[in-house]
Amino acid sequence: MQESFTRFFARFGKNEPVPAPDKHRPYLFQIAANLLHDRHRDRQDPAHMVSFGDSELEADALPAPGNANPEHVAASRQRLERLQQALAELPERQREALVLYRFDGLTQDEVAERMQISRRMVVKHLSRAFAYCELRVQYARADQMGPALAELRNEDEA
Repeated sequence: MQESFTRFFARFGKNEPVPAPDKHRPYLFQIAANLLHDRHRDRQDPAHMVSFGDSELEADALPAPGNANPEHVAASRQRLERLQQALAELPERQREALVLYRFDGLTQDEVAERMQISRRMVVKHLSRAFAYCELRVQYARADQMGPALAELRNEDEA
C-alpha cells in the first residue's frame, strides 16, 4: 500500500496536476494491482540484475533457475557473452547512449541532455546500437557478420 501511494505521488508530483479526488481510488487500485502482478511474477521467475560496470562478472557466474534446462541455460549464457562483446564493439557514442537509456533508465530526452546532443541523434544512436547488438548476438564472431553487417550499414546510410 505504501508503494502504491509513493508511486501515485511520484507520478503527479512533477509537472502533472493531481487528478480529482474521485479519480484517486481507481488510479491507486490500478497501481496496487500492477505491483501485485509484478511481485507474483518476480516470485515465479526472479530476475538477477547485473551491473553493467561489473566487468569481472562472467556469464558462467550467473545463477540459473533450479528448474532450467541445461541447454537453455548454456544458450542464454552464450547470448549474454555475445551481447557483452557487442557492447564492447559499439562505437563510443552509441554505447554511451545505450547504457544511459537501457542500463541507467534515462529517457531519450535525458540522454540527449546528458550527451549534449539532439533527441533525434539519440534515437539514431539507439537504433543503430540495438540493430548491431541484435545482429551480433546471432553470430559467434564479428567477422562472421559480413553480408548482414553490410546490409545494416546500407540501411543506416539510406
